Amino acid sequence: MDNVKRKSSVNHLSKETAKKLRNEFDRSITSIENLSNECFYEIFDYLDGCQIYEAFSNLNYRFHQLLNSSSLLFKIKHVYSSSEEIFRNNYEQIIVHNRCQIYSINLWTMKNIFLTMTLFIINSSCDHLESIVLFGIESDILCRLLTQYTCLPRLFSLNIDTKFSSTLDELTNIYQSIFALPKLKSFELETKIFDDSQSILPLSIATNQQCCSSIKRLYIHHSVSFNELFAIISYTPKLYRLKLSNASDNGKQYIENVLPISLLNLIHFSIDRYETSFDKFQWFIKKIFFCKLKVLYLNIEYEDMTCFDAHRWEQLIQQYLPQLKKFYLTYYEPIQYEYKIINNSGQLNQFFSSFWIEQQSIMEIEIHNKHIKYVIRPYRKLWYEYTPSYIINSSVQLILRNVHSDEYVPLLKSYIDHILTVGQICHLEISEISINTFIQIINLLPKLDSLKISSLSLKQSKFLSINETELINLISNKNQIIKVNLEKIGNIDEVCFLLELCPRMTYLKVDFINNINMKLFVRIILLKIKTKCNYQLRSLCFCIQAADDQMIKTLQTMISFEKLLLDYTIKHFQPRWTSLVTAVQQQIVNQQERRTPFWSSITQTNGTITMFNSSQRRIYTIIFCLSSTILPTITINDELINKIHTREHEENDVRHPA
Repeated sequence: MDNVKRKSSVNHLSKETAKKLRNEFDRSITSIENLSNECFYEIFDYLDGCQIYEAFSNLNYRFHQLLNSSSLLFKIKHVYSSSEEIFRNNYEQIIVHNRCQIYSINLWTMKNIFLTMTLFIINSSCDHLESIVLFGIESDILCRLLTQYTCLPRLFSLNIDTKFSSTLDELTNIYQSIFALPKLKSFELETKIFDDSQSILPLSIATNQQCCSSIKRLYIHHSVSFNELFAIISYTPKLYRLKLSNASDNGKQYIENVLPISLLNLIHFSIDRYETSFDKFQWFIKKIFFCKLKVLYLNIEYEDMTCFDAHRWEQLIQQYLPQLKKFYLTYYEPIQYEYKIINNSGQLNQFFSSFWIEQQSIMEIEIHNKHIKYVIRPYRKLWYEYTPSYIINSSVQLILRNVHSDEYVPLLKSYIDHILTVGQICHLEISEISINTFIQIINLLPKLDSLKISSLSLKQSKFLSINETELINLISNKNQIIKVNLEKIGNIDEVCFLLELCPRMTYLKVDFINNINMKLFVRIILLKIKTKCNYQLRSLCFCIQAADDQMIKTLQTMISFEKLLLDYTIKHFQPRWTSLVTAVQQQIVNQQERRTPFWSSITQTNGTITMFNSSQRRIYTIIFCLSSTILPTITINDELINKIHTREHEENDVRHPA
């Protein structure tokens, strides 16, 4: 739940101070005592407050002064697996002697009377406290705490997970107390609802005097109806982001005799589990003025095809959501209704109208062994697309999950035949699959352009019938597949099979290569390209767990000696670490900007695109640039760096890469 943006708890350093820190790292430091106070504050910013207290509180007078300086703010996090006694002792010291230096509190209070009682010590003297995260707190205790926390001058973020069921009356009291917190910007609540006397949250709609909450981000992790949600957000006119875990139907009639409310700043609205009719969502949208909403996400788990009616969504968006830029719609259909997709084919066709093309929305159909998942989402550039202009107006991306047995093939064939009446399937993504099932599916998709396979088993290839062998030859002659991504490889034969099956392939990517001789692997691939005269293959991307300079030199020597490629150059890319603090800080800043894990990096060179995972890895990218025919790109990644080396070792690594 702790998804509040990380914010530096140390006062922002000036350019002169930052320069001083860099100079400090550039010179040799033989003793920790030689580091400046600013450097220690920067390091402390990445440590838990109780860890800082445990390590530095009893060293000497200088560290005593550092720990009591107003420049240092403590971030306290209670890890459930940590030593309870050590944490309790240090937390008690901080809460008593350094209360005004507490920046954030993250506690697991379930069955912990001591931690629960310390929460009542928090008062206006905690004038730097900006974030509170509480797990496992009882609702009645929470209500009393919230009343007390109205005096906190800088409480911007509050994250609550009760781990218990709350009655609707308790939940109402919680919301009323939350809306009374004067500085709160972000609120997240997770609880279960239990009540045997009422069926709707008894929260009245805010009056003009009550709708003054400063909350901008509201995350509701409990079941809520649109009637209840309408009452809740009537208190939050400044709302910027709204997220619901479950929108349900409580059977109550719409509230008709109320004036619409305006959320002039809301730009993002998402529902993780939508379990009510389209009509009720439409009523809610009509009652709220969303003049700036840009992102709408709905994951529908309600068996009603009107929720997947493209024409009704088009009308709703055009009339009430004029600024909407990104629309995500997911709908699930049980697999046992195998003919419903055919009966509702018109609804799928509607998503290829001019409106959805202008919206740059694309369709994905994901078939599992238990359900079909329809996804309408904004276009985004994927691994198999060289340029953003790749969009095909009537194309469908098909994803097959958990299709392990040949018994699913007849059912898949009926679905695929129907989908082809709606639009062409140009991209196919498959999880683990046998070769028998694989070739039957590929044969159904003559216009397939790109293929992604989690893993491909060739164990049954020795038992292929004559008809199946002839089918493979037929597929090889007629298929249009040019881009292939194999996520996991068991042996070299799997790649060789794909090269034979897809002779028009221009791009091949293998994500994980384990326990395979890399020299032999590259040699076989390049020999097959050379002997089969497959001059269309222009980019190879291999990601392995272990790579070093010697491996790169070995590959270079082999390619030159055996004349596997005539005209090529090798470019070796490796991140250069500057300092411990700078590197870690930059990664965190990048993560905050993207709001995603440290995932993809893209390097574009000479018309080819190489993608690789950059999360704590050293990257070795070998780019082969040929004058006319082949333009392969080989990317080799080494093991994850599990330990952060000292500055001295880092400088040595830069001068002499491992």
